Amino acid sequence: MDNDKMEPYKFGTLEEGVPFVYPNVWKQGKTTGPDRLVIAPASGQIDLIRKLTAVLPEPFGILYVLLVPRSGGEEGRYQSPKPFTRDELEAFLTQFQEFFERDAR
Repeated sequence: MDNDKMEPYKFGTLEEGVPFVYPNVWKQGKTTGPDRLVIAPASGQIDLIRKLTAVLPEPFGILYVLLVPRSGGEEGRYQSPKPFTRDELEAFLTQFQEFFERDAR
């Protein structure tokens, strides 16, 4: 397949017709604070976030960590300036679902 015809996928490219996908794995991770979940779903990442947040109390914070910027930009951490209600979180996830699930960076 020509490199200029390769379609981007999350953390990989479409090579020989097979996109990179995680194998639906998770683990409990240790931090200096509370433990955390490290989750790598094969698909439906935003739906999984919706299910997880459905059992958590409001408010919600959003942190997006950009590791591979386009056009020579800088890496960055982008955090919501204020807490989100459940409805605001749902609107945000709906608006950016395709970006978060399909962006190849």
